[in-house]
Amino acid sequence: MKKYGIAVNRALYRGSDETLNVKEMASIMKVTMWTSKLCPDCVRADKLFAEHGVEADAHSITDSLLYLKEFLKLRETRPEFDPIKENGSIGIPAFLFEDGTLTFDENEALKELQK
Repeated sequence: MKKYGIAVNRALYRGSDETLNVKEMASIMKVTMWTSKLCPDCVRADKLFAEHGVEADAHSITDSLLYLKEFLKLRETRPEFDPIKENGSIGIPAFLFEDGTLTFDENEALKELQK
């Protein structure tokens, strides 16, 4: 089964009557957000998305070693992280779209998800 996100996979697997609106399903399939509940910028991004009824496939780097490893690989291989690393920052929240576009701006990510 293709991984769409926890809520979508749960609904597909069980054949349940869980209701996911189209916007939620589309946003889950469109963007992965690397995040941490310890990061104020990430908390702000989560709040912004919730206010607009948009969801991302959230990968918390502080809750999962798998997600941390994925994030570190992304951070080491994408040039968009270079100025962030030079500044001594981590680079979260980071939003990666299916087309490979990467942004660190939650407003830009939200705008893209609302298209």
